[in-house]
Amino acid sequence: MSFRHPKGLYLLFMTEMWERFSFYTMQALLVLYATAALAEGGLAMNSAKAIALFGYYGAAVYIMPLLGAYFADRKIGLQRAVIIGGVLMAIGHFLMVFNQELTFYLALAFLAAGNGFFKPCITSLLGCLYDDQPQGKDSAYSIFYMGINVGALLAGIVGGALHVYYGFDYAFGTAGIGMCIGLATFLWGRKRYLGNVGLEPIVKHEEAATVSLTSEEKRRIWGLMSVCLFMTAFFIGYWQYGGAMTLYAESYTDRMLGSFEVPTAWFFSLNPLFIILCCHIMGIVWSRLGTYISVCLGIRNIL
Repeated sequence: MSFRHPKGLYLLFMTEMWERFSFYTMQALLVLYATAALAEGGLAMNSAKAIALFGYYGAAVYIMPLLGAYFADRKIGLQRAVIIGGVLMAIGHFLMVFNQELTFYLALAFLAAGNGFFKPCITSLLGCLYDDQPQGKDSAYSIFYMGINVGALLAGIVGGALHVYYGFDYAFGTAGIGMCIGLATFLWGRKRYLGNVGLEPIVKHEEAATVSLTSEEKRRIWGLMSVCLFMTAFFIGYWQYGGAMTLYAESYTDRMLGSFEVPTAWFFSLNPLFIILCCHIMGIVWSRLGTYISVCLGIRNIL
């Protein structure tokens, strides 16, 4: 009998797709906005300051989930954390519409804090959906990851076009609207498709809060930590994508196609485009390999 995913997967897929659209619109345009002249709607920062600021923002984006996950597990639950994170990020995106340095810094703070609540908790919600059917978790995360990349692909294209033809404020405003669509989608479907999954904090379930980790769970944590070492090296390079490499594409790349100048932010869409294409190809290859070998390397073995 074929496996059927719960409808909650598709709710989380759409929510995450819109959130990533808004997040990556910001990431694609942040340095361009910071370095653009005042007459062009930017903040007229020098490149070094803009890239340093982008680095601080990136660090905050990855540190804040530690706090967000803590409050979700012990105080508010996963579903409420997703809602709080979505609201904070929507506020942050709309603050970017105002071309002021003060609101710019406030926006970054709201975005980092919102990401801290939203990002780890929506991923955990997806895992909780498959507690009773772990055989579907690999496939679910693959589908979910596709939503992330669809959102990122649209972010570079839409955000880049809006920035060039209408200005930064329209691009950032659209990011805010995208976040609101994602939040509204989640609010509409969470009771219907998620029910009580992730509704209460884990600490209220005394058994989950007090039982020590098993040897298998400890092994998985060590496995995750080893993966994180390699991922750290990867993301050091990856975050140049929205910083130094964006400025390089803006100033030192021939972006002309005939009489059309390709918006710099469109280069940001190349990575998710390649991922979408390669995931499809690898899915075909992996399914064929599965008829010859029996291995289990999926994410569900760690999570």
